[in-house]
Order: sequence, then C-alpha cells, then structure tokens
Amino acid sequence: MRKKKKFLLLISVLLFIVVFSSIQNDSSSNYQNQTENETPQLSEGLEGAENLLIVKMIRTTNLSSFGLANVKDRITILNQNNNPISSILIGILLKDSSNLVYFRATGQTGNTLLVERSNKIMLNYEMITVYFDSPLFPSQEVNLTIIQTFKNLLTYKLDSNNEQIINFTGMLFPILPYKSEGDIRISLLILSISNFVPNMSLNRIVVSLVPP
Repeated sequence: MRKKKKFLLLISVLLFIVVFSSIQNDSSSNYQNQTENETPQLSEGLEGAENLLIVKMIRTTNLSSFGLANVKDRITILNQNNNPISSILIGILLKDSSNLVYFRATGQTGNTLLVERSNKIMLNYEMITVYFDSPLFPSQEVNLTIIQTFKNLLTYKLDSNNEQIINFTGMLFPILPYKSEGDIRISLLILSISNFVPNMSLNRIVVSLVPP
C-alpha cells in the first residue's frame, strides 16, 4: 500500500514538472512574439515603396534671366506600410546630374532635412535620398519641400529671321518611385521673357522662348 502511494506521488510530481515547463515555454514564446511585433523596423530605399502614396504634388519651375532653372516641389506623402519610414528617394536624369548645382529639402516646419547623394542609379536616373527628421509612422502624412537648381538646361539659337530663340528642356513631374494620386499640378514661370510656345511630350517639357 505504501509502495503504491509512493508511486502515485512520484507520478504526480513528474506530471506537475511537465505541465509547469510547458506553461513557462508558452509564456516565453508569447512574450518574444509580442516584443517582435512592437519593435518596428525602419524602411529605407525602395523597401516598402509600393505602400507609399503621394497624395499631393505641386511642381513650380522658374526660368531665371541668369540661365538657371529653379525647380520647387511641394510633396505630401502618406505611409501605408505597417512599419515606419525613415527616408524617400528623389530622382534626377543622369544626363542632368552634373548640371545640378543646388539641392535642398525642408520639412513641415521649414527645418532643413539631411540629404545624401551617394551615386545610387536606377534606370536612367540618379536617386538622391532625403531623410526625415523623425520616422513617418503608419497612416501618417508628411509635407516636404524640395528645391533644385540646374544650370545648362537653357540653350540659345537664332532662327531664319535672326531672332534669338531660347530652348529649355526639363522634367514635367518629379521622379519618385511611388504611386501618386490626388492633387497633382505643375506650373512654369518665366522671368524677363513674355512670349513662349510650350510643347509637352511624355514626362518631359520642351519650351521654345522668343524674347519680345
């Protein structure tokens, strides 16, 4: 009888140890999974690009009398990813890369953002990285202003009547590897020149300017 009681007691102790170990392992596993879900990874470059949406984009191109093309882009970005985004990419044509003399990005409060030009190439474009001052979390929007200045995009020639014609070739819209919808606008400002004839083709704008 005593041997039977000892045997049952031993079996009970062993079962308790097995059940306790199982519960501890499950709790540890749940904690690890919860920790992993609560620690988002920042998305850079093209990671998560398919879930970034440009909901507003206004481009203003100003042709100055000094032969420079000043381009100002106002962009609103919506993060539809499940993780934060730390940067975006802006593209410029490779053939115009050496003509870029100024590039500046500012945030919603006008603060200057970090810009990295590290010779990233995508198709026929050089991609410039603009870093946010703080991560853009899921379902959040951010407003950015990008200013670029190019040289050597204006060329001059004389027509058959010896009148000077000024030609400008530039991108119609910003080069962004993201989907766009909503308020998308462009405008062209020409200083000191009143007569011009625009000719738009695909994503490029070619303007022939005839001074008065």
